[in-house]
Amino acid sequence: MIMSEKHLTELPWKVLAVKNKDKVKDPALQKALATYGKLDSKKMPTATLECLDTIIEQATKLKKPCAGVEELAEYLAEILKEANKQKQALAPFVNAPSAKEEDGAKTKVEDAQGDAEEESKDFKVRLLNSLTKIKTAQGEQSLPFVSCVAKPFYGVLFAKSSSETIGPKHKEFLTEQTKGTKFTVGTCLWEAEAYTFVVDPVPGGLGRKLTEALKEFTGVKHRVRVRDSEGKVVVDGDTEPEVEEKEEGTDPGKNKLETELRQRLDGLRKQPVDGPYEQLKTQVLGKADDLVKQGRYPEATALLDQYVKKVAVPITPKPPVTATPETAKGPSSAPKLSTYMNAIKQWKDAKTAGANGIFKLKTAILNECDPELKQAVEAKINEINGILAVLDDAIIAKIQAAGSEADEERQVRRNQEVAKFANTVLGALRKHPLADVMDNNPFGAFAIRSPMESMLTKLVSDFGG
Repeated sequence: MIMSEKHLTELPWKVLAVKNKDKVKDPALQKALATYGKLDSKKMPTATLECLDTIIEQATKLKKPCAGVEELAEYLAEILKEANKQKQALAPFVNAPSAKEEDGAKTKVEDAQGDAEEESKDFKVRLLNSLTKIKTAQGEQSLPFVSCVAKPFYGVLFAKSSSETIGPKHKEFLTEQTKGTKFTVGTCLWEAEAYTFVVDPVPGGLGRKLTEALKEFTGVKHRVRVRDSEGKVVVDGDTEPEVEEKEEGTDPGKNKLETELRQRLDGLRKQPVDGPYEQLKTQVLGKADDLVKQGRYPEATALLDQYVKKVAVPITPKPPVTATPETAKGPSSAPKLSTYMNAIKQWKDAKTAGANGIFKLKTAILNECDPELKQAVEAKINEINGILAVLDDAIIAKIQAAGSEADEERQVRRNQEVAKFANTVLGALRKHPLADVMDNNPFGAFAIRSPMESMLTKLVSDFGG
């Protein structure tokens, strides 16, 4: 079996290297990763082990110059971790070879290196060959294509022939290489002296992004047009204006997700922790805040989830206040009438947001599912709805009772009951067996747990006294 571990493949590292070309100037690691991708570890354990040694050596050399760039440093650490792990797995299968075997292995490694050099140009060669086919056909033949939303540039892949259909394997390949999960599928033909990509509907910014991607991967600028099948919408890749990120095909709920994350951060800042965790709280929330500013929402969400699991300190409502002559007029911090009204609305909105997020997640899973397995998968993913059952609507009656309570002392106790109930639900939500699936999945970022958790944290804070 040809090795293809996530961090031991060439293209993801190449993408990072291009993005940070001012920091990464050594192509040796890229070449070693390309070679490794062509080696069969079962047939050539010794050669594979030698290649892993080269990867470790080159990755170690890059650690110092890349130390100032977090994403490079983290990726190099993963390369080293995976390479050492594979070395340990191969060690039992490597014996001292005879001179003849050594010569044979050397020849195979040299062949693999030659193939790897070609493989390192795979995107370029494949794209250029496809573009040549399209242009040669002069509009009489088109090739199916799939593009993948990714940074620093889109991924683009053509079918090998006009009869081949873009399927899960094409998307899987682009996802593995670019980590993108949103795709545009259509056909491409030579028309109006340009490579014309036909899609319905035409996404904003696609023409410009395809122009940039083709230039990046092939080293040559190609004229690109994008139109719909009826020709009502026609876009020139050179002149198309820049569009907002959400129009380029990324998560349309970007601004909403950022707001929800900031609300969650505010709630966690107010949430008390035991003394030993104070420093951790400061560090984690500071880093999460930086990730949100950079638009790295899935990473911020994952970091906060890990923090909550580690600390797991519920907000403890203050004990009921006993009325005295000085406090007979009621606590000065008692919630206003609008707080009770807003609390019910916030509860319902959070449940709706969670339900919408679950629907989007399920839709994304089914879109990537093999049609033959769709029925079985659909039955399984319906279990995700179970997380909504945690949000017990009994709290609405408690909020209404607290808001309509005329006696101020009893109202304080009812407020505490609301806070305690919300705190219990918050704990159940965090411990739900599917909680991690909500925030960490390969299909994208979906606002499911975060709006519910933010809402519950606010209820505990508002009614806790």
